[in-house]
Amino acid sequence: MITLFQRTWKEIDTDIAKRMIRLRKRKKLSQRELAAKSGVSLGSLKRFEQSGEISLQSFTKLAIALGVEDELDNLFTECQAVRLNFSQSSKLHSISTVSEK
Repeated sequence: MITLFQRTWKEIDTDIAKRMIRLRKRKKLSQRELAAKSGVSLGSLKRFEQSGEISLQSFTKLAIALGVEDELDNLFTECQAVRLNFSQSSKLHSISTVSEK
């Protein structure tokens, strides 16, 4: 049986914030140090780490300060489209993946 699950935007944002916190700690940077290094206000960084909310510009600045800006360059380069084909009885018939370029 195949279970289709789509995370919410909030779950995705929170997960990204948690990964950023782990990366900051691995690099032994305090919030204050990362804020200064990135040019993002300490308040914005704290809000991001607590809620996952941040502007794209500030997020990019944090990624650059942490040395992971290449990760952003790779977003959406090869999107995968999933096509679901359902029979008339609404049962899952097949799933095919199509690479978009």
